[in-house]
Amino acid sequence: MNHILALQKKITGVWLTVKLCCITAMIALLQCVSDDNVAGTGSHAGNGRITCSLFNNDGSFASGASVYLRPHDYTVNISGKALSKSCISRVDTRTDSHGVFSIDSIDPGNYSIEVNDGSGHAVLLRCTIEYGDFTVHLPSDTLRPTGTITGTFASSVDYQKILYVQIYGLERISTCDTETGEFTIYDLPQGIYTIRAVSFSVDSESVEIDSVTIRSGETTHIGTFDFYHQSLWNHSARLFLNTSAEGAGITGNVVNFPVLIRLRSANFDFSQAKEDGSDLRFTKVDGQPLPYEIERWNTIDMEADIWVKVDTVYGNSSSQFIVMYWGNSEAENESKGSAVFDTADAFQGVWHLSGKGTDIAVDATINSYDGIPLGGGAKMRM
Repeated sequence: MNHILALQKKITGVWLTVKLCCITAMIALLQCVSDDNVAGTGSHAGNGRITCSLFNNDGSFASGASVYLRPHDYTVNISGKALSKSCISRVDTRTDSHGVFSIDSIDPGNYSIEVNDGSGHAVLLRCTIEYGDFTVHLPSDTLRPTGTITGTFASSVDYQKILYVQIYGLERISTCDTETGEFTIYDLPQGIYTIRAVSFSVDSESVEIDSVTIRSGETTHIGTFDFYHQSLWNHSARLFLNTSAEGAGITGNVVNFPVLIRLRSANFDFSQAKEDGSDLRFTKVDGQPLPYEIERWNTIDMEADIWVKVDTVYGNSSSQFIVMYWGNSEAENESKGSAVFDTADAFQGVWHLSGKGTDIAVDATINSYDGIPLGGGAKMRM
């Protein structure tokens, strides 16, 4: 800027205005930010170039720290090769004796830059480069203690158990424990990430969890996620069981209870499911399947009634929920009344009586005490 002001003595006010406008327009084409969203500026010839100064907690230069530049959508797979939607460069380098790194010839794109001293301190920088020849000076930053992330990806008993967990934009990969489905990733810079779980042993989609916050020096637990259903079903919804005083008003726990789920056009898009609802599934939070029976499924009137057996409905709770999945053209019908109304739970006969006229009143239990209407449906013989 001093150089620009010095020109004022040699050129007219009009030319100075033109030069300032041109410089402003050039700067606007490129913006790089840290996690604090501070814009960088600068102009040099050549392809994109990024520089930054890093410090340790005690204020000394973070010299010799590893620097990893990756596209924002980069992930590493089990063979160590990049899985990226773009073909932009990935760079490994180090900071110099003054804690400065400089990366040249960077193509336009969105990037994650991790600076890690290998001793439990790191920082994450985000950068977006547009088309143009510029040098970007990122705001100086400090390496902070790294964090850890843990979680569990549950899967069906009949489903493969080997899952790999990656983090977009970082050189990280972890394998879920084949028995518990648990995973842990250490040494993560503070930041907000998107996690990706993927399997290469079956034809399934990856499962992504976004907005996962890692804090310096802390362990983040993301809970349990149902990989099997989330990877193969297109839609899901949480169904809350409100037993608090504002809901059903149940104070004690109830075990092996058939919960009635009513779907209507106001709360469900029937076009997203199969015509007979056979792709419906219900699970607990940890992905454990719940038995269910479709009593009625009417796509014309857009009405459906489904009974779901919940092993424990907790009393005085407004936070308990089960998960409903739908949207899988390959799924087969798993509706089974006898699994919901089990004779072991003292159900000897269950008739929904949703038929009309001379329709047989089918017993939902395994006893098959079907009712035969008599006298125009006024009586039933078993």
